[in-house]
Amino acid sequence: MNWDRIESLFERALAIEPSKRQAFLQAESQSVDEAQHALRLVQANELATGLLTQSPRKFRNAVKRDPGELIGDWRVVEPIGAGGMGDVYKVLRDTGEFEQFGALKLLHFNDPGAQKKFAQERMIAAQLNHESIARLIDGSATSDGHLYMVMDLVPGRSLTDYAETNRLNQRQRLTLFGELCAAVGYAHSKLILHRDIKPTNILVSDDGRLKLVDFGVAAFLSEVSGDDVAPLTIAYAAPEQLACESVSTATDIYALGVVLRELLTGAREARPEHALAQDLQAIIDKCTALAPSDRYQSTEGLKTDIERYLGNLPVSARRGGYVYRLTKFFSRYRVTTAVTAAALLGLSGALWMTVSAYDRSEQALQQAFETGEQWEFEARTTRGLRRSILQLYGVESEVGDPISSDVIDERLLEISRQAEHAATQGDVQQAHDMYAIGGHFMRRFEHEKAIDVFERLIASGAADPRLEVATKSALAWSLEYVGRNEEAIALANEVISNRRLENHKYDEPVIAVERIIAFADGSPEARDALIDRIKRAIEDEKELPIHDRFFTHWYYNQMGVLYLRSGDYESAARAFVEEFYHGRELGVRSLEMVTTSTNAACSGSATVRHFGGFA
Repeated sequence: MNWDRIESLFERALAIEPSKRQAFLQAESQSVDEAQHALRLVQANELATGLLTQSPRKFRNAVKRDPGELIGDWRVVEPIGAGGMGDVYKVLRDTGEFEQFGALKLLHFNDPGAQKKFAQERMIAAQLNHESIARLIDGSATSDGHLYMVMDLVPGRSLTDYAETNRLNQRQRLTLFGELCAAVGYAHSKLILHRDIKPTNILVSDDGRLKLVDFGVAAFLSEVSGDDVAPLTIAYAAPEQLACESVSTATDIYALGVVLRELLTGAREARPEHALAQDLQAIIDKCTALAPSDRYQSTEGLKTDIERYLGNLPVSARRGGYVYRLTKFFSRYRVTTAVTAAALLGLSGALWMTVSAYDRSEQALQQAFETGEQWEFEARTTRGLRRSILQLYGVESEVGDPISSDVIDERLLEISRQAEHAATQGDVQQAHDMYAIGGHFMRRFEHEKAIDVFERLIASGAADPRLEVATKSALAWSLEYVGRNEEAIALANEVISNRRLENHKYDEPVIAVERIIAFADGSPEARDALIDRIKRAIEDEKELPIHDRFFTHWYYNQMGVLYLRSGDYESAARAFVEEFYHGRELGVRSLEMVTTSTNAACSGSATVRHFGGFA
């Protein structure tokens, strides 16, 4: 279907007498379908009373308002827009104490149908109170019965004009688009559809503040149906609008996709010369899918994918495999070209062991925004990715020379410093990334580096409650390892006290710091009490589905260590075997399993009496 021709026919039909429009379309159209589509658009335009449609027309009986004339408490300054059913004026309210400018929409006609629809527009405007949506300020009727309403006067350019005039880069454009998604999402939360999202209805002021305007053809979700036709702008209209079928929030999402494409490429339709990054193209394709069910189910999903793209994270619109996700990870952190190439191309034999853990992290991240439980923490702290980082050590550069671990460590510390800056600004994901890097150093026994990362993370103030507890617990471990025992014990007691105040069950951070206190005490009673608490934590996890038992294998590891230090080698061996079993059950495939096997084997040997290490 040639929509450019249909739009041209539609515009031309509006310029002639209503009684002659159908005959005109039948004569000028190249096919019956073309004539029918154009006629539907004309009928929709005739039935609706939106003030600022895409085809403003002059009416003989329209009453024009002159500058200086009063409309209610508002004095006309100048006309700023004209529509089929009314005009828009810049107005001023001067109370003597303050001045206030506004945009006044005045209805031309007094017939009941027009007044009913205009009253609904005012009702919709009154429901919307969002920083990125123009506000309703006032509304009433003139002395001769013409309805009006006054909205925020939004000085500025259309979204696309603003972006071009100010030469915004892609990140700046996407950030503005994220604000637009938030505004539309807010309207949807009030069960309101905009139905005419396009750049001219998205204004940006000189200081960069975005406002969504003109809800003239908006409707309440509960009231729209296939019979509810309204004016539309063909270039941004969803297929269901063009076919006069039922609309939904997916209809607005379609328009958002077209706006996004135009914002990024300058064109409303995909063109080879305007190729976008695959992730962005996938986002736009998902927005503009023909079937509403194939689009994003909410603006939040769209906004999240935009944010993930800006953060160099995998987007849900692209169903890439683990290579895609690993590529996003390494490109995000830019470890070095040589390391990235080696990790993606030369480590296939080593990385397969981490794929299962990585996939679980990615699956968890998809569930994170729905559940908000431990899956979110596990996903955000990228456990699988942390294991993948471990595989970088020992790789070779493109010329075959081993890459120094010091080089990789320094780069990771630099990444943590970059993340710290973002975390200080409130970026929770960057805070979790710092935690993952600190945990990586801790597991390599680079505790001074781990302490540096953990202390900076705590100081950033960006940690959510769960992350704060985990970070302090991990920091206490590293402090103990470097001999800063008093600091470690003080921090451990702080974690325990806070957990008790929260009436929280025994979990991994608490068990970890109680281990520090038990080791410092050194008494069999303290050891036995800790073993008992670990058993209670294991019982708590048994109530969860298998895939949610995150710490059972670690609990058995700690139990094995405690038995090992007490000389109960048989109990230690059983604990390490349980650790191995539960680790495999969870899908863990890493060098940790090798260490577990070693611990189990050593526990069965008499020579283990002098063994002091653990996983």
